[in-house]
Amino acid sequence: MEKRLKLKIINAEEKSRIYSNFVIINHSPADFTLDFCEIYPIYGEEILKKIEESGEIEAISKVRIVMSPPAIKAFLNALKENYENFEKKYQKTEEESYSDE
Repeated sequence: MEKRLKLKIINAEEKSRIYSNFVIINHSPADFTLDFCEIYPIYGEEILKKIEESGEIEAISKVRIVMSPPAIKAFLNALKENYENFEKKYQKTEEESYSDE
């Protein structure tokens, strides 16, 4: 019988978290690169004028993760499984917000 080991995660900075609301994904034959970014709300005349002039919206890259193809496949499977569990637990409609009430 195969024994399962528990994984203990140690953060370099105690309880550090990074917020991301946008991910850019690139790949090569050797690896996948995920840039987790934050895009600030677009409001205010100054910001709107800058966007109109440049044709660009700035996304601040918070962290870049590089993963091998086997690691990205395992990540996708784990993400899919966890998202399915999330939906089962909270069972919210699109109009409702998700929270741990």
